[in-house]
Amino acid sequence: MGFVNVQSLLPALILEEGGPSWVAAYMPTVMVIGLFGIPMLNAGWVDRLTQLRPYVTWTGFFQRMPYLVIGLVLLWGGIQGDAVWMLLAAAPLFSGILGGLGFAAWQRLYMNAVPARKRASNLAFRFLFGGVTGIIAGAMIQNVLSTYPGVHGYGILHLLAALFFMASWGLLFAVKEKVQAAPPAEPDKPVEAEKPGAIKALKFYYRAGPMRRSRYSFLGGLMLMHGFCLVVPFYAVTLLDRLDQPKSFLGVLAMWQMGGQSAGNLIAAAIGDRWGGRATFIIGLGALVVSLIPALFVSDLLWAQVAYAAFAMSMMIMIIGKDTLLMELSPNDNQSSYLARMALFTMVALVFYSGLAQVLWTSAGGFTALVGVTAISSLISLGFATQVNDPRGVQLNPLRVIRRGILRFLR
Repeated sequence: MGFVNVQSLLPALILEEGGPSWVAAYMPTVMVIGLFGIPMLNAGWVDRLTQLRPYVTWTGFFQRMPYLVIGLVLLWGGIQGDAVWMLLAAAPLFSGILGGLGFAAWQRLYMNAVPARKRASNLAFRFLFGGVTGIIAGAMIQNVLSTYPGVHGYGILHLLAALFFMASWGLLFAVKEKVQAAPPAEPDKPVEAEKPGAIKALKFYYRAGPMRRSRYSFLGGLMLMHGFCLVVPFYAVTLLDRLDQPKSFLGVLAMWQMGGQSAGNLIAAAIGDRWGGRATFIIGLGALVVSLIPALFVSDLLWAQVAYAAFAMSMMIMIIGKDTLLMELSPNDNQSSYLARMALFTMVALVFYSGLAQVLWTSAGGFTALVGVTAISSLISLGFATQVNDPRGVQLNPLRVIRRGILRFLR
């Protein structure tokens, strides 16, 4: 994804090519909206699959195809005018929709393959590898857009992305799927029906009991954490204008972003494996609020890049914490249905915040308003997250954890 970075590259390119601001606002989330919205259509069927890898590889192939097709069209199709930004937006949109068909199956395959206590570090190191290739991709973006500053450059970047996408697809065939024994009939299995309907399964999950407050609190935190989507599509283009830099500077920002994400992955791996998803999620939310402060006033070239990297680092800690906690709270039965509904809630949040981003950017305070609302949303999300009982049974105060870490470092 680094070659067609949906956070720093595509929003700025779409605005540069004359695309509307609402399209740019949705770029960081449009693929995820497709990934998280589609699983509701086939979650029940995926729950009945006994082998997951064949279906994951089949859907994964079609998920990657839009980048190859659109890359070829951009490079040799003679595309001009509004068709350019439309094609730039179409690749993540269609990739997300096609990938959504297999997303719940991929989540189940992942949860079956990786032990619960290693998921945080596994997620982190997976993102870390992507971050390292993203740094290389950032340098390539700078070189490609300097040499081919228009549509041909965009096509080359899409084809480079397609090359890596197909390599990742090939590696799926190396996954050895374990045959899973039937899970025990507790504590989230409705005893009155083997396969309850969607609404019935959801009501049972949120039934009265010791975990009810935690599950509702996590849902509130999950929805509000996506306030970061307000800032993401307009941060890079704001720095581009404020610092008066050419489009090739987006490649530099992409490198700093990936470097920050790599650091965040390592931090999340250490925190997550030791203290679980809850502590990682809370620390990430707090770090996100702190890292947003420089975005309001930084004007020095170097410090702008450092601030951009710090924001990316905090964002990854938060996301890995959220993903880990989501899996830790997942029931044993009807997993695909549960994950699809959590994905649907996420999609609703993404649609809302991306739409709000366009409104705030164009008519209600610009980038300053985006930063302010993001900070407020993240703080409220942090409050919800503190009300979640740690599924591992270890209830830690994240501030105390940070204090201990600082003292240990100073010694």
